[in-house]
Amino acid sequence: MRATLHGPAFTSYAGRFVWLDINFDDPKNEAYLAAHLQGFPTLSIIDPDSEVVTRIWAGSATPDQLAGFLDGTPDAAIARGDALLGKGDSKGAVAAYEEAIAKPGPQHDHAVEQLASALPGVDPKACASRLVALAPPMPRQHPFVNSIIAGMQCVAYNPELAISDDGKTLEALAREALELPVTGEDDHYQLFESLYQMRTAAKDPDGAKQIATSYLAYIDARPAPTSDDERMARDLARVRAAVKLGTPDKAIAVLEASEKLLANDPEASMRVATAYDAAKRPDDVIAAVTRGLARAPTPTETARFYVLRSKHYAAKGDKAAARKDVEAGLAAAAKIPVAQSREGTTAFLRRQLDALK
Repeated sequence: MRATLHGPAFTSYAGRFVWLDINFDDPKNEAYLAAHLQGFPTLSIIDPDSEVVTRIWAGSATPDQLAGFLDGTPDAAIARGDALLGKGDSKGAVAAYEEAIAKPGPQHDHAVEQLASALPGVDPKACASRLVALAPPMPRQHPFVNSIIAGMQCVAYNPELAISDDGKTLEALAREALELPVTGEDDHYQLFESLYQMRTAAKDPDGAKQIATSYLAYIDARPAPTSDDERMARDLARVRAAVKLGTPDKAIAVLEASEKLLANDPEASMRVATAYDAAKRPDDVIAAVTRGLARAPTPTETARFYVLRSKHYAAKGDKAAARKDVEAGLAAAAKIPVAQSREGTTAFLRRQLDALK
């Protein structure tokens, strides 16, 4: 999304819009993120006078879709749903989007993808059943892809829903979406991730391995990245696919090269450390984490680095160093702005510290 907005197709919008990246790790943004963030990526149009979100787009988008989003006038019910979703009222947004869906018209499919972005925060089961009803008749364009991605996220991490009839229908639609020409690179990554989780939930290791194989093959077939954003997204997908497949060595050379190219990116060090971890190379993990910590990581990244390094210090029998890292991770976690992330990370690290006593 960021690469698209910063691309040449959108330079003419500079006089009308100010692009603002919301830093997830800046404490000043805690209140905004708690009230507005639905997931990643999310693009919001904010009125500069009232500071109210007037339009919202969740998920990926083609350049044409983004141009239409920025230039177009939404259906009144969609606009109302966007405003409600923008202030964190998912339930109210669902009702507004359903109103828009009930009226035939050119914005019907956009209403469906907006509904798909709001439903996970209300009821995953209803999300699955509603999208099973709405998605199959949709034209196989990007709103269909976005809707299926959202539906898969509702069911893929819920074992009961993953093996339900609705889950199976969404899985079939997701496999169809993988083959569509309108499905973008980031869309593929999200679909592969969800499909892998579905096969795992179904206790189908062969099917999960087949998905991971296709996932890595898709990444390997991509042309060279044209921006740092594209490289970072592809490297993250690469390490995830290779680890799922049980072949982290297939990713390491590319990730090592990226770490050198992206000299100021702490996550480049995390990605290669993750691959070393899966390849059982503890000394290389410790070295990569140490490099990453020197790259001014955010509190969230810092906590993750210390968790990973402490694991390998403990495995090497150095419990004192492992405890020191967990304690440093706790100090970093206390600075994470978003309460849910801060609390979850802190609870995990406290359990790790207890295990090292």
